[in-house]
Amino acid sequence: MVSRFENIFSGNKELFQELYIYYKWHFKKYPIIKIDFNEIKKDTKEVFEQSLLNRLTEIAGKYNYKLKYDNYKECFFELIKYLGRETKVVILIDEYEKPIIDTLTDLEICKQNREILKTFYGTIKALDEYIQFCLLTGVTKFSKTSIFSDLNNLYDISLDSSFNNMLGYTDEELEKYFKEYIDDCCKVKKNDKKNYYKKSSAGITATIFQTQIIYIILFQYYYFLIHMNLKIIGMRQARRLFC
Repeated sequence: MVSRFENIFSGNKELFQELYIYYKWHFKKYPIIKIDFNEIKKDTKEVFEQSLLNRLTEIAGKYNYKLKYDNYKECFFELIKYLGRETKVVILIDEYEKPIIDTLTDLEICKQNREILKTFYGTIKALDEYIQFCLLTGVTKFSKTSIFSDLNNLYDISLDSSFNNMLGYTDEELEKYFKEYIDDCCKVKKNDKKNYYKKSSAGITATIFQTQIIYIILFQYYYFLIHMNLKIIGMRQARRLFC
């Protein structure tokens, strides 16, 4: 999802041909600060701060700018102001809670990482006038912890039914776009179509099927075909050798 927003705000309109947004969005290009906390090292307070600083320096380099400070908070503040001086900035943060989740077994480091995140996210609110759009994604809700005590103007869409169909595939979409593959899968597996794949309810109005589950289904299907094809090829080669 984050990469999709990155392409939208990068103005890559051609990637969305024949999709609804292609005709409804202006695809103006914005400077983007994208941080994936999966890729940020967070084993200790010092490692976390340095890794975060390295990522900000890397982003600044993409825009031919050299940061003046050696502190992640000051650099984040500086980067947003610099990139937003003419066109407002888009901030995309993936796995926002990862530094906490990954250190839960060491409460001291976990608390230190929490304080770093609190300081880091607090910078966003202080520079609201420079920001066009900000998206934070994660798998765990931490709104009750202190990491967002400074950044308290976020809108949480987790339980908003308006966004039910935002991710994954609906039952109707599966039937429309994947019917042939799913039917073939069920024939191979001798399984009922409705019970074959794992359901994930994302709200009251629609049942959403997780994207990765669909990938697994299709992978299993094509693996079966390739496997069977290799068996046939092997049999043919054997006939040539021994017949």
